[in-house]
Amino acid sequence: MGWLRRHLIRVGDGSPELFWRLARRTVAGTARDRLTRTAAILVGLWIWWRLINVWPWLTGVLLAAWIARAWLAADAEEQQEERQAEAAEELERTLDEVYLRLILRHIGEEPGIHLETLLPLMQSEAQLPGLTRDDLRDLLGALRVPVRRSLRVGTRTGVAGVHHDDAVQALKEYLARLPSPEV
Repeated sequence: MGWLRRHLIRVGDGSPELFWRLARRTVAGTARDRLTRTAAILVGLWIWWRLINVWPWLTGVLLAAWIARAWLAADAEEQQEERQAEAAEELERTLDEVYLRLILRHIGEEPGIHLETLLPLMQSEAQLPGLTRDDLRDLLGALRVPVRRSLRVGTRTGVAGVHHDDAVQALKEYLARLPSPEV
């Protein structure tokens, strides 16, 4: 009976989707279009009511058609949710790579970059205007880039920052975690 429950839930999920799809089509367009569609629906329902009085078995046909369409609508809704989840995951992966490459670009040929130097660059170029120092540390932690407490860049020492080798290693590990493209 588990299969019956699964199918009934699927039809139950698809019915509201089908109803709202029909409602959106009805209310779309100008006021005259809405009035015309509403009148056509009411005339169609009146005709259907008259036909059901003559041939009661048409109710079963309507019910079967509705169940079939609700089944397909539930499938379409599930596929749309899956596509949205995949797109969000892909965007997150892409942003991680962009941030890592941006950090490496700012480090350039230097041995590293201090957080106080990296913060305004990330705020402007990564379009993160409200980024704070703690947020930057959290972002680097999420990207698996270690922050060294005492980094020497140029003549300044004893300031927290990201070492070039650490950023390169984080990017290599990130690229190794990516799924291989299907051929």
